[in-house]
Amino acid sequence: MKTDENGCYTEDNYSEIIKQTEKSSALLIGCGLGTSECAANLVKKLIENANCPVILDADGINCIKDCTEIIDKAQAGII
Repeated sequence: MKTDENGCYTEDNYSEIIKQTEKSSALLIGCGLGTSECAANLVKKLIENANCPVILDADGINCIKDCTEIIDKAQAGII
């Protein structure tokens, strides 16, 4: 997985993660993800496009704290 200079995951990982959701029953977002702008952009894209339920934890929640309306754009359920 690609990370930025602070060790946070970046949007460059989006394609690989979304590909993995095609055969997953859920996507956990948050544990150790980080809260950089790059991580927040990744979280938003994943919420909007994941085709399986998304579980938001810790950093995942912190990444969307200022734009919770993104939850309404989710393709699948959000926990």
